[in-house]
Amino acid sequence: MTNKIDDDLPTEVLVALAEGCGFRLASDRAPSADEWTLSTSIEAGPVTVPIQHVGTRRSVCAFLIGYSSMRLKTSQILNDFERSNQELVLHMRTRLGG
Repeated sequence: MTNKIDDDLPTEVLVALAEGCGFRLASDRAPSADEWTLSTSIEAGPVTVPIQHVGTRRSVCAFLIGYSSMRLKTSQILNDFERSNQELVLHMRTRLGG
């Protein structure tokens, strides 16, 4: 396993990754600036709560890569759980003669 964070992604790819994860991404356009802002909002009952993180390109890349990996792993776990559940239901129907 490597510890290198790929922060060489083209800005368009970084924006697409952020949007795919449900975030908006903005950056400071000054020539030597390295300030990136991830933002989103969540519903907390009747209130919408804005969430924002400001960091370097490297920290934003690390977060997005980790977040997308977590989402993929969670999706795989849920798919495995659903498949196992379906197999259990089919097995029990067979045992009950249904």
